[in-house]
Amino acid sequence: MNKLFSTALVRMTVLYVVILAFVCVLFSSFIYRTASTEIDRTSRRQVVGFRNMIGRFVVDENESERLREAESSDAKRHLRVNLLLVNLIVIGGGAVMCYFFAKKTLEPLEEGVRAQERFTSDASHELRTPLASMKTEIEVALRDSNLTIEESKDLLKSNLEEVNSLHIMTENLLSLARQQEVGEIKMTDISRLLKSIAKKHEARFRKASIKIVVESGTTKLRTNADALGQIVTILIDNALKYAGDGATVTIGAVHKEEFVIVSVRDNGRGLSDEEMSHIFKRFYKVDASRTSSGSLGHGLGLAIAKQLSTALKGDISAISGADGKGVEFRLQLPIV
Repeated sequence: MNKLFSTALVRMTVLYVVILAFVCVLFSSFIYRTASTEIDRTSRRQVVGFRNMIGRFVVDENESERLREAESSDAKRHLRVNLLLVNLIVIGGGAVMCYFFAKKTLEPLEEGVRAQERFTSDASHELRTPLASMKTEIEVALRDSNLTIEESKDLLKSNLEEVNSLHIMTENLLSLARQQEVGEIKMTDISRLLKSIAKKHEARFRKASIKIVVESGTTKLRTNADALGQIVTILIDNALKYAGDGATVTIGAVHKEEFVIVSVRDNGRGLSDEEMSHIFKRFYKVDASRTSSGSLGHGLGLAIAKQLSTALKGDISAISGADGKGVEFRLQLPIV
């Protein structure tokens, strides 16, 4: 926990303890006043009863009053001591609980700030790299007095690729920032949706083989079709990128208890356990040699899929295929 949150934790704990102490003192004062009044009333009744029973001339009235006040004072002193001990125990134990609750209150905020700091740092790094590359290329070209038109075109093409890359990254970052909730929820034909997405990808990757396997009875689900389609598209893009041309990507939908599980599986090289534990993190990239093209994206696609699945009140996970071949992504959506 950094210094800012440590200070906030101390301040919040002190505030909670002060509030607890105030409440304890308030209740103790009320209890003391009520109990003191009752002690005085009881002692007076006892003296009056004793006088009536023994007789006024036998019992000295002044002496009995003095004894009554002494007993009453002693009872009040015991009451004050007991209330003080109870308050110390309550405030002491409450201080520990206040610290615990203050820490629990601040933990999500601290984690959010840390995540924001990591995101800002990673985004800055990802944006700085292509900008630095473009800057270097342009500076070198400007210093070259013999720069030809052909070389200028190559430079512009290179810079255009970087600009396109930055544009895609910016769009993905905006998607991550905006996708806190999805749009209209309505009955969606999953079979038709998956077939439509697969057809689009077959046109883009003609050498890839994409199979659709949809279990009977699971073709209807109340969800947001656009969000679900975006998740499946991201998963297929990811599978084709790592499995390569000629790979088989299997899309499935199966009904299991109160959920529909949409799966996207490829028969590519697969991922290690270490890589599997990080693939849904923003800006995480695996070894470029594992991709079919030897190039990497921005590491945002699966993070977007994860966020969308949460917005759909679902969950997405990944498991390795048999013998470390391929990866299967499973999107579990509740049937509502």
